[in-house]
Amino acid sequence: MLDLRLLRTFVAVADTASFTLAAERLNSTQSTVSQPLGRLEAAVGQSLINRSSRPIAPTPSGERLLGYARRLLASQDDAQVLLADPSGTTTIRIGLPDDIVTSSMSRRFAQFAALHREVRLDVTTGLSRDLKRRFRAGEFDMP
Repeated sequence: MLDLRLLRTFVAVADTASFTLAAERLNSTQSTVSQPLGRLEAAVGQSLINRSSRPIAPTPSGERLLGYARRLLASQDDAQVLLADPSGTTTIRIGLPDDIVTSSMSRRFAQFAALHREVRLDVTTGLSRDLKRRFRAGEFDMP
């Protein structure tokens, strides 16, 4: 398993073609960029950056890893954004008889959902006897 922090360092070095600029991008020092890159190279058993070229550049192995590293980091960033968004993290399950549901009630539910993005309303309509059975079975929070 590749450590995403090491991959982030590798991508920063490859993108900036400089240990110094990568350190600035990562709010770090040059030595704290070199060390993780060395650990990543040890983990994969190959050199990933050609340090003798000017500017420095990924080796052929580094080029192959670079695309995967970018996708993994983008997925991690996407997951962090998703988890930071509280939308729908709390569900309220409501059962309502068909004969009492109105368009005004539906608009109120929509307004509530817009004001309380962390709440997901699951509104089910049906026959009272079916809703009562489902409520007793624990399928609804409110009958």
